[in-house]
Amino acid sequence: MGRNLYKNPELAVRELYQNAMDACRHRDLRTRYLRRMGADLPPWEGAITFTQGIDADGRRYLRCHDNGVGMGENEIRNAFTEAGARFVHLPEFVREMALWQQHAPDLKLYPNSRFGIGVLSYFMLADEITVETCRFGMDGRLGQALRVSIAGPGTLFRIDPLPDDPRREAGTTVTLYLNPPESDELPVSCLHLLEEQLWVAPYRTVVSAGGRTAVWEPNELRVEALQQHQDPSVALARSRRTEPTVAKVGDGKTVLGGRQGGVARRRNQDRPGQIRCGRRPA
Repeated sequence: MGRNLYKNPELAVRELYQNAMDACRHRDLRTRYLRRMGADLPPWEGAITFTQGIDADGRRYLRCHDNGVGMGENEIRNAFTEAGARFVHLPEFVREMALWQQHAPDLKLYPNSRFGIGVLSYFMLADEITVETCRFGMDGRLGQALRVSIAGPGTLFRIDPLPDDPRREAGTTVTLYLNPPESDELPVSCLHLLEEQLWVAPYRTVVSAGGRTAVWEPNELRVEALQQHQDPSVALARSRRTEPTVAKVGDGKTVLGGRQGGVARRRNQDRPGQIRCGRRPA
């Protein structure tokens, strides 16, 4: 079904990243809100990790872990595995946004991911999916940790509670057990794809595949990713530095990184002066 919905298997990797990023954004804003309301919460910094390799049973896999807001059974049943559904329509999310609007109107969440149909895109790459997740609740407490097993897009999914573990933290780990590539396809590399398309990561992102690891520090523009695109709307002065060139991005400004290099921000008609992150230039 995933191949019938999407023509490009690489979109599954993009959907994985967007879901993880939304989960971190949601926890980030929920944490800010709870602290304003007087909650004493430990320090937290968002993190996303991709790992691609072969497990002990010889199965090729792609795994994405985030320490974001996680999911409970309600989110799994009514958004994550429900075709066409989105978590922003769930009653709990609506109630939470109403509370934020009342007590902290500057906190706003604009999700990128598309739960439901978007999750079906995973089956462009995988013949089986497992999910382990633990919810960071509206009150700041951890929910029941769960494991979800999905054997295919047309099969029933199974939800099982995980044993209690005092070391457990909120977040989600999605593991795709990869299909063999079609005869005319090259294997999808999450590292190659994200290096090409992820220009700025709002949370620390680490990707490991094929014996190589790449790291995106928060809000640092990776100029090397821009250099791969011949887009006339991007004016780029190549740096003479040999190490990766980055630019800090924040508060609506771009601070150039490196003595020799620089980058002019690409204009976005929807949000002028902002860089479109995680997507190819239009």
